[in-house]
Amino acid sequence: MRDVIVQCTPKPYYWFIGLFLFPLASIVFTAVLVCPLLLMLGHDLRGRPLISVWLVVTAIVAAWAYLRDFRRLHYTLSPDSLAVGRGAGATTVLFAEIESIVLALPERLPWWLRLQRFNPRGRGICRNIVRARELTMLLRLTNNRYLPLNLAYTFLNNGQSFMAELLRRNQCKIVGHDTYTETEICGLASAVSNTLKTFDRNA
Repeated sequence: MRDVIVQCTPKPYYWFIGLFLFPLASIVFTAVLVCPLLLMLGHDLRGRPLISVWLVVTAIVAAWAYLRDFRRLHYTLSPDSLAVGRGAGATTVLFAEIESIVLALPERLPWWLRLQRFNPRGRGICRNIVRARELTMLLRLTNNRYLPLNLAYTFLNNGQSFMAELLRRNQCKIVGHDTYTETEICGLASAVSNTLKTFDRNA
């Protein structure tokens, strides 16, 4: 078992939010999808049957979401590697596989997000996405793999210290924004934080 230097997981309040969020989301899901589908099949739910269906939907949604986040939102830094996730689905990256690190993703966004700058209601969302990309470090890995890493979220414990320690241990691999190629800029426009992405950087 590898020694653990820093471990990053959600704060307790993150899990409690779901106790309020999932029942509300299930009401919408039940009203928009489940009830119309049952009506098409000749079942008009009212009263207790409707509440029972809502409770079942809530239980299914909550179980899926909690299990998914329990496995996904778990980051471990060891002396020679980092791991994203837990269990069989975890992704382990050895420091030896890191070719270089760039602080912040390219500024270019997908076209559908760039259009939000002209939408008064969408400008705030666009600014938040740009800010998140500025806080994301890109790990260029061997075999044309990339890991955009951003743990600077308020709901995560030790996110900042995790990233600081990772940079300290790989300081010699930090490079500037001018190393981004056009292929990388295009390929990373829609990159998802903390998820491995693969594309041919020489294409």
